[in-house]
Amino acid sequence: MKTVEIVNSPDHAPREYDCKLELRSEQFAVLSTAIWENWRVGTLDLIPGDKSFGLYWVDRDYNLYIWRRGGVEIGWYYNVLEGVSLSGLPGELAWTDWYVDVFYDQPGT
Repeated sequence: MKTVEIVNSPDHAPREYDCKLELRSEQFAVLSTAIWENWRVGTLDLIPGDKSFGLYWVDRDYNLYIWRRGGVEIGWYYNVLEGVSLSGLPGELAWTDWYVDVFYDQPGT
């Protein structure tokens, strides 16, 4: 089901991303999307066709994106945030980004 991820921030207008709702419970949700353009994050080059899975908890101050290429994990990206709201699902999932990020380009190391 189509879901819009709405990323708010302290210094600019909200950004919106079209995603697919993969899983939802009262306290947790997973969204996915395909990468549509080349995108460099840290030392990792994401390419069109890579998959992004966003994991969101209402009781944690972070979320996690897991990036996969051909079924293999290629990177993890954590955002420090506040205010994950699942109340708009399945249509919308919103949160506020505080620009503190942790990136792993070799999961498990």
